[in-house]
Amino acid sequence: MVIQSKKVKLKNLKAKREALKEARKEKYWAFFLPVTTAIAVVNSLFWDWLILYTMGVKKGHPERLFEDQMIEQF
Repeated sequence: MVIQSKKVKLKNLKAKREALKEARKEKYWAFFLPVTTAIAVVNSLFWDWLILYTMGVKKGHPERLFEDQMIEQF
């Protein structure tokens, strides 16, 4: 009878260990996923800034001519 109760306790300990492992995995992913998402957003914003402000978005020649003509009319 004593041996059986020890086996039950060991099974319970194994179940608890497995539950703790699963909880650790969930905690890890709960931290890991938002962090990588935030890094991806910052990375995207950086490249947008780099392309737009260092290379510049230039207006085409016809657009500038049209704006100059509109200003001259007024």
